[in-house]
Amino acid sequence: MTGEYALKASQIVTETEIRNDCWLHIAEGRIVNVDPEPPADGMACFDLGAMTIIPGLIDIHIHGREGCDVMDADAASLGVIATSLARQGVTGYLATTVTADWQQTLNAL
Repeated sequence: MTGEYALKASQIVTETEIRNDCWLHIAEGRIVNVDPEPPADGMACFDLGAMTIIPGLIDIHIHGREGCDVMDADAASLGVIATSLARQGVTGYLATTVTADWQQTLNAL
């Protein structure tokens, strides 16, 4: 989603604390602030109720997911892995190869 909007959640986890019943203000894909006060009139607002907003997770060791494997050496497989992880809150991952012959490993890379 682009533009400017705000999300309200029961809890918002920041780098230093957990904020309760606050608004997460986002503009052009970047977090602007976390504030207990609702945003200005006219801004798109979404109340997530009892949900918790956390920073994106990073998986530092994954071979595959949903029947796809890093060793498939196929962009479509990496897309399936990335999309599947994103649905679970993972915003970055380290695609991990397995022990294989040199050419298979190079293909995966």
